[in-house]
Amino acid sequence: MATRKSGTIRRLTNIIPPSDKRMAAWWYGRVFPNNRDHSQPHVEVLFREIDTHGTLNNLNLKTLVNISALGQVPLGSIWHKGRDVGTTPLERRQFEVDFSSGKWEMIRALQQDAPDRYTVPPFVHPLLSGFSQPMVDSWLVRFKTRTGGHLTIPAIEYFLRAYGKSSELHRILLTYPWSEASKRLYGTHQPTPDPNTSQSRWTVHLGPHLQIEDALFLGHVLHNERTLALAKGLWGQIASNSGDGTHLRIEPWHQGKGRIEVLGKSLGGNGFLALRIVGMTPPSHPPIEVVRLHNEATEAGVDDANLALVRHQATTDEEMPLLDDQPPDHGMGYIELEDPTFEWLDRRPNIQVKHQTETSPNNHPTLINYEVDRLSAGDAGGAPKGVGKLSAHTPIILETRGTLRDMWDTFLYLRKNHPDKILEVGWMDWDGDTHHGDEPHLCPFPPPEESGPAPSWLVIGEQSPHPRGILLIKVRTTQGTAIIMEIEREQDPKNVGQEKDSYKGLATRVGEDTAKTMDWLKGLATILPSRHGVFPRRLDGCPTFAGTFKHRRSEMASLRENTAWLALGKAGCL
Repeated sequence: MATRKSGTIRRLTNIIPPSDKRMAAWWYGRVFPNNRDHSQPHVEVLFREIDTHGTLNNLNLKTLVNISALGQVPLGSIWHKGRDVGTTPLERRQFEVDFSSGKWEMIRALQQDAPDRYTVPPFVHPLLSGFSQPMVDSWLVRFKTRTGGHLTIPAIEYFLRAYGKSSELHRILLTYPWSEASKRLYGTHQPTPDPNTSQSRWTVHLGPHLQIEDALFLGHVLHNERTLALAKGLWGQIASNSGDGTHLRIEPWHQGKGRIEVLGKSLGGNGFLALRIVGMTPPSHPPIEVVRLHNEATEAGVDDANLALVRHQATTDEEMPLLDDQPPDHGMGYIELEDPTFEWLDRRPNIQVKHQTETSPNNHPTLINYEVDRLSAGDAGGAPKGVGKLSAHTPIILETRGTLRDMWDTFLYLRKNHPDKILEVGWMDWDGDTHHGDEPHLCPFPPPEESGPAPSWLVIGEQSPHPRGILLIKVRTTQGTAIIMEIEREQDPKNVGQEKDSYKGLATRVGEDTAKTMDWLKGLATILPSRHGVFPRRLDGCPTFAGTFKHRRSEMASLRENTAWLALGKAGCL
């Protein structure tokens, strides 16, 4: 069952003990059960002190961090007086790897490939002199790269970034045996797939507080025996060695080739140590339908029918402490906190959302405007005490493929996820014909009305010059049909994914006669080269109405969606 969001916060105030010294988050160590609240495991985190000259020394701090807050402490982050104030210099790299069995290996941090040559060399990222001995026993996954080198990733970092996208998923996997974990990860109506039947579509009923992107991992758990075995084995690793803590062995859970984008340090000899995963190609999968169950509760045991007893909207501050010795209050909507962003490479997972509503008694009514001043990530329990439920998750961004392709992909995404609003998406040619498919074609600029040499603006591409084009996207909604006009941008050859120029988009509503709209757009396109792509302020002659809109220079998927909705609004199709 889905739970409502009650507020957001910017940071947690007590992740690590405050110190007057600047400290760098250096390594993740063992995982320990929480003896005060058994639903919130702890992870050992090692920090290195930064002296007044900005040099890392061998003085260190070792502390335990709640698993739900661990995403707030990325390796390489710098902390001062309990706050994240910056990051150490890390190199950003991208690698092509194979996630299939036999293409990677599990190794220890102190493992020697040769005499005096460690998996994590002390001269690159020291874990030896002046540091806690258990750190060197931690697991890492080492991939073979396409170029013949190695990419090495700490196991805990791989768990945080590749095993789902929410802290709630991580907490449940490490807290409960599978018989209990599965009840919290999946809704009560989750169908059991038939292992002997090929499924053309996966259905995942998500449990409360989980994110939509968690369905990618949980869908594979339902349909892949190896992924299921890995998910089941996580709790067992901790339970078998709870006293001294456990170095989690985290293995890749899917098959196939893909890319990983990371921040880290070169190991020399074509090797690289990734301290942070910032992007990854999603695994192949059938379309996934996520079912969100919403509960319209009837209040149980209420004598005063006029008393407003509904799920409350919490009053939150910008920052709050996280408790690890108390559970959150019953009936509390979650308080959202964002971890560092993550970028899907190559494609976006094919996930659609379906909302269902059921009515059931609510045995934990709560009062409106109930204030929250503390947070907990555990399982709800006990009387109201001002403790909210923390829900930390990783915001997803999409690898930019240029403004035109980003707009096309965004409209396709909206068509899949909002079929009640977006009825059709296609690309058009100047004849007014609509085409469908994943690869849109650009229209050429019409010849200018005045004779003479073509403006140089019409040719782009330093290495392979070609005529600039126009993308026409047709979007049919329940409120009408719009055509979106986008001008092709010139790519910056020195900065992959960046564009050298920026233009507004144009959206117009299609009237009863599509040919009139196409003639007007074609006439508009004839004057754009002489104006270097700048639309006139007055859009005279439009058969219906039209408007221009700006593109924000951002890779956030949510902002691209906002731009797409804005375009439809300009055309009066919302």
